Amino acid sequence: MHCNRLPFGFLILVAVFTVAVFTAPYLVEPGTVEHLDGYAWQLDHLERWDEMPALPRLAYYGGDVVCHQKHWRSYMLNGNQMPVCARDVGVLLGMTGGFALALTAVPAATLSGTFRSMLPFVRSRIAMLAMFGMLLAPLPVDGFLQLLTGYESVNVLRTVTGLLFGLALALLSSLFLLADPRCTDKDINGEHI
Repeated sequence: MHCNRLPFGFLILVAVFTVAVFTAPYLVEPGTVEHLDGYAWQLDHLERWDEMPALPRLAYYGGDVVCHQKHWRSYMLNGNQMPVCARDVGVLLGMTGGFALALTAVPAATLSGTFRSMLPFVRSRIAMLAMFGMLLAPLPVDGFLQLLTGYESVNVLRTVTGLLFGLALALLSSLFLLADPRCTDKDINGEHI
């Protein structure tokens, strides 16, 4: 079995953070972490995390930086709000799956050749682009509908759109990490790409 180091490294990082996001609410007292409403890309609750044990502290610090943590858009576990919102939970799960799928990719000279080694049933570049479009589009459509209209999405839909987006993001990132023009134009079965 072929294993790729770069996607493997990203898989480990994303998987560890994903596990931390799911376990952190269970590693603190029930009902002690809620209403974390804030802004993405800044620390809103720095003082709250300093009192926590190491793993939940890292998960909540990380979530505080990358996520708005609005309580009505987040899941509760053990009476505590998760470190990231429902959409980000989906993104993390999707990225974990995408990087795991990329582990078996065989680098080829082109992005499409590398992609075919991951998903051989997607045979053409147009099909590959269409697949990425279908995976990436639901998240911004759902998000912008909320931003521009009175529509309010539900957490399950946020998680699903995040999962699709995270899967595409990890697959696309892996393609750029793995495609190598120095490779021959043969795929894993020895066929011309």
